[in-house]
Amino acid sequence: MRLLLITFLFLSTYGCASHYSVEPALPPSSTPVFAPVTAYIDDGTQGSGNAYPYDVEIYKTLVASGMFSSLSSLGPENQLIINFDTHNNEGLAAVFVSAALLFLLPIKHDFDYTLVAEARVHGTTVRQYHYRVNEQAFKAPLLDPGMRSSREAIAILMSHFLKDLADQPPFPEMSSPMPSNQTPITL
Repeated sequence: MRLLLITFLFLSTYGCASHYSVEPALPPSSTPVFAPVTAYIDDGTQGSGNAYPYDVEIYKTLVASGMFSSLSSLGPENQLIINFDTHNNEGLAAVFVSAALLFLLPIKHDFDYTLVAEARVHGTTVRQYHYRVNEQAFKAPLLDPGMRSSREAIAILMSHFLKDLADQPPFPEMSSPMPSNQTPITL
């Protein structure tokens, strides 16, 4: 009986690491500071309970980048529209079997995460960005509290997006960088 229990516990934790189809981008060598930008984030969850964590992760990454003198939800001049979407490539049968066993049975995870962003200046689209990453793992749903794997996928997508923003700035840059002791203003 002990051998069966130990084997089950080993198989539950074996292979828990997620594998992503894309590696995070290296940070840019120099980071511009853009004039105030209005940020709109659509997480594509259509009213499900996951909307808030996705929005917060994307917004916190934008603020932490230090690339924006101000991020707000008001103002028409410089707009950044971000659409985030997840797609489960696996069926629900494995989830139901795992649920019957109190979510301890490891199941295959195969998710596609897509980030589409659009930069607009005075209502005109100046640049579009499209990124996709696939996550594959074999793990018990109970071992991914707080959507850790989704947050890692968002971090990978946002690293590529912020690198492209820095390499080819779509928005006007501030004439002088913001002092290091000042944090971006958020509304």
